[in-house]
Amino acid sequence: VGLLKPLCDKSPDDLGMANVLAKLYREMQNYEDAKLVYERFLTNADPLLRYEATLLYGDLYRSMGLFQDALGLYKDAATKEPARRDDAVARMADVYFEQDDMADAEGLYRKMYDKDQKHDVPVARRLVEVLVNERKFPEANELLTSLLKEHPGDVNGQILRGYMLLKQQAGAKAIEAFNEVAKAHPDNADVLYYRALAQYSIQGDLD
Repeated sequence: VGLLKPLCDKSPDDLGMANVLAKLYREMQNYEDAKLVYERFLTNADPLLRYEATLLYGDLYRSMGLFQDALGLYKDAATKEPARRDDAVARMADVYFEQDDMADAEGLYRKMYDKDQKHDVPVARRLVEVLVNERKFPEANELLTSLLKEHPGDVNGQILRGYMLLKQQAGAKAIEAFNEVAKAHPDNADVLYYRALAQYSIQGDLD
């Protein structure tokens, strides 16, 4: 910090360097100084810098477990989001998902999914997961089928197929689905984890 802070003072518009300094403060649990690093960018003349700094400020609050404060900053950033950027909306959706607010998460993931005809694959996957968690299985299945038709080699999408079966209490079918994925990806940790859960749902143990 002692070396980096003078450099930041000499380059007041260098958000990248400032972000490193703020992360150091955060690691030291010096949250007030970390906040000040970002706050001085919120009045910067450059609108892109203000936008990026607002996102990073929100990330700080999120890392501290202050999710409502983070959402407030992300919402502010979303009002000034540059064209072809949806970083703020994506962060908001992720926070809602992490807080088990599937209704709000679905709305934002769907907004991102619908805005691009090519459909961002990670967004599509997360939307499927949200729909599964909401027990909207027909809609989730339709979306996942479309995703895997366009991207048949998407291992995370294939895992979602088994996950959806598992959530429907179809443990045996879920195991079959995970076994198929495991043939091509035997060391994939997610496959092994969810296959174990499916096994547990049937047998009541993880042996």
